[in-house]
Amino acid sequence: MYGFALNTQIGALLSFLGLGFALGVVYDLLRIVRLSITRSKKALYVFDLLFALLCAAVTFLAALSVHYGELHFYMLLAQITGFAVYYFTLDAFVQKITEHVAGVLKRVYRLLFRVLSAPVRLIVRIGEKIVKFFGFLRRKIEKNLKFLLQKMKPMLYNRNSFSRFKLKDRQRKRATSDEET
Repeated sequence: MYGFALNTQIGALLSFLGLGFALGVVYDLLRIVRLSITRSKKALYVFDLLFALLCAAVTFLAALSVHYGELHFYMLLAQITGFAVYYFTLDAFVQKITEHVAGVLKRVYRLLFRVLSAPVRLIVRIGEKIVKFFGFLRRKIEKNLKFLLQKMKPMLYNRNSFSRFKLKDRQRKRATSDEET
């Protein structure tokens, strides 16, 4: 006859009751992590999805180890019952503790972030000062170059100075032509 002995099935039932209880504890641990990071509804959906995937994987692995991969309805019912027992007995007490632990973890995260980001903030401040100095230097150089170009402007672009050269050339030509005659 095909099937498992009664003692194997009772052992599976008790295993899945314990598994449901343990998954309730895991849900509260995930709640601590979620509350210490953020309290947004999106995070709640993401963590609930992760918890559902974790439950599916753990249920599958437990069914593999207990009943060679066969998953029976009474196993799922026992798992849900174990989770409900945890939820209705210890969850109210644990939830108060998780709020406190989440607050402590949030403060620890902030402290770690401040300590670990301090060198980065220092580098950024130094970089800002360097950029500010080079910006000042660039403006000063541009101002000096503009001033130098303005000084040279009459020499480069003055038509009168160019006409002086023509006048000198004419005078030289006249002088050479007068000497020849």
